[in-house]
Amino acid sequence: MKKIILLIFAIYSVTAAGQNLRVGVGFGYGEYKQRSLKDFQTLLAKEMSGLPIKAVEQFPDYYNYTTSIEYEFKNRCSLGVCYLHCSSGGRNHLADYSGEYKLDMIVKGNGFSLFQRIGLFRMTHFDTYFQFKESVILSSLNLNEHIVINNVSSNSSNYDFITRAISFEPGAGVRLSYLPRTTIILGVGYQVDYESKFWLKGSKSKKLRDRYGAYIYSNWTGMRYQLGFIFTLF
Repeated sequence: MKKIILLIFAIYSVTAAGQNLRVGVGFGYGEYKQRSLKDFQTLLAKEMSGLPIKAVEQFPDYYNYTTSIEYEFKNRCSLGVCYLHCSSGGRNHLADYSGEYKLDMIVKGNGFSLFQRIGLFRMTHFDTYFQFKESVILSSLNLNEHIVINNVSSNSSNYDFITRAISFEPGAGVRLSYLPRTTIILGVGYQVDYESKFWLKGSKSKKLRDRYGAYIYSNWTGMRYQLGFIFTLF
């Protein structure tokens, strides 16, 4: 009898915890500063003396996504962890009858975050919240240069650089709870990055610099807009 009572208590405890444990997915749009990369791209185009190479893409704002696990307390406050991914890129390009030149610069960020969400104004199926997120962002930069001289030769060069940085993101939003075990989130925030220098993958001492010796940095600072879905377990 004692074992049965303990088993029932254990099942109840797991179920109760599961009702507060939630997983989420989010789809968003980010504005990315990346001023250092944009300036570096422009400088690389100018260095090709005598050639009218143009920057056809310069690290535009782009989509991002997140996955999360959080625990919601009785006061509608939450504590959780989150994985986030963002990306952008630049391209320098020139093509004519004699050949083609192309430089692709792809930057990606993978972040691991701790976040706190505090419930504010509340109605039956609707409430507002304030959120604060602290992240470690691992960024990678791939430089791929391709030159083709028609009927003569072609050549490609590829380099990979990485860096790590800390970021903070205050934000706010609304939670809509019209579906069973599902909450829809509409949020907005502003991410602030500490700039970090890129270094050659596999050799941290070799920092990425321009021709004048200035370091090249990653900086994902900017507005964030998100649509998310949170699912209650069990």
